[in-house]
Amino acid sequence: STDAAQLPAFGAQTLRALPPELHATMGMGQIYADIASIGKSYLEAHAALDWRLIKGKNTWITYDEIHFSSAAPAYPRQLIDGYVTILRTWDVQGIRGKLQQIADYIHQNSLPLQQVKCICYDLTSAFLREISALDNHVTYKLSASYDVFTIAEYDSVSELVQKIADLSEAIRLYIAKREEHQSGDLVSQCMSYLQSNIANAQFSLSSCSEQFHIAPQTLRRKFKEATGQTLSSTMTALRIARAKELLTTTRLDISEICTRCGYLDQSSFIRLFKAEAGVSPGKFRELHGREI
Repeated sequence: STDAAQLPAFGAQTLRALPPELHATMGMGQIYADIASIGKSYLEAHAALDWRLIKGKNTWITYDEIHFSSAAPAYPRQLIDGYVTILRTWDVQGIRGKLQQIADYIHQNSLPLQQVKCICYDLTSAFLREISALDNHVTYKLSASYDVFTIAEYDSVSELVQKIADLSEAIRLYIAKREEHQSGDLVSQCMSYLQSNIANAQFSLSSCSEQFHIAPQTLRRKFKEATGQTLSSTMTALRIARAKELLTTTRLDISEICTRCGYLDQSSFIRLFKAEAGVSPGKFRELHGREI
């Protein structure tokens, strides 16, 4: 047939005739009357096949579908900037939404192939930059856990979008697990720090947060989430426990015990002790002390 209008039907029929397990994408050049033009038709078919980046795989693409308009639509810089911004938060739904907007823009505006390649490059390079930024803040590299460079292997815009979305979801889970692990480590280190500062009357939430290079409100929240107690109440419990130990195992004066437990005011110490133990320090020593 020399009827170019029949090419799409030929492409569809050929794909249907292939075995289901065989996936193929067909590029078809124009029909020429003379055999000498077969080379030209082949080059056109090859150029058409490159457009699978836009049309996707497992389909047919004719040379007539390719657009070489000199008045190309504007580059979607704002959409890409929005994608980069949301990528930094690893908000999976937000990332999927921004990617879909970019894909829709590509398909609705008949962008030139070279422009689509640039868009895909911007999407992948931004993703890899954020992975690198994460790697710089952790001991165990994220890129060692996931083969993130597979996003550079794609045949179509839709495939790239799906890969980035799937990897973003995996990374969000990784970050959540890492934060949970770090939170546990932080609480353990914080408890050790509290123990070593029982006698320090200058101890405060601010000094503790400075020790671990974390904002006071963040430390307060993470500690409460992990232990169910505040830092202040935990330190008070540790100090009262130390006071009980000193009362029952030493002959130190109450004033000395007060100082060794981080209290400058003896009356405040006695009041807190009685609130925690139910009796005054002197009475506690009388009830629980032993011969030394």
